[in-house]
Amino acid sequence: MKAIACCLLGLLVNTFSSAAIAVDTDLTLRFENIPYKTSEVYCENEQKIKPTTNDFELIDYTAMSSDQGNRYVLATIRNKSSGQRLFNQNHIIAILGDCSRIKPLSVEQKFEGKQTITTQLNFGISRYPILKVIVE
Repeated sequence: MKAIACCLLGLLVNTFSSAAIAVDTDLTLRFENIPYKTSEVYCENEQKIKPTTNDFELIDYTAMSSDQGNRYVLATIRNKSSGQRLFNQNHIIAILGDCSRIKPLSVEQKFEGKQTITTQLNFGISRYPILKVIVE
């Protein structure tokens, strides 16, 4: 009887632990509407945060997020130069719903001359959605 009680208790603990882990780690991403994608955002930029001038062109992008506030962008980027270039987190920024500007987490992507690549960029966790993405 004691062995059965222990087994049931273990099964119960395992079941509830698995359920808690599933809820805590659910990072399912959903596509978001980007209201300022094709229009100007007139947010203050007191800290003068802007992307490093580069040879990249942002062809298109869409934002994705999770219920936990993870912010990602699926971006199609083109190297306008005929030479090889290295794209990194300093070449792109996102403007968030509170008008703050952030860089993606560390990224390095090698582009051949005139190459176009679609890549996922992680902008970390924020309670505010992404309004616009900028490359200069």
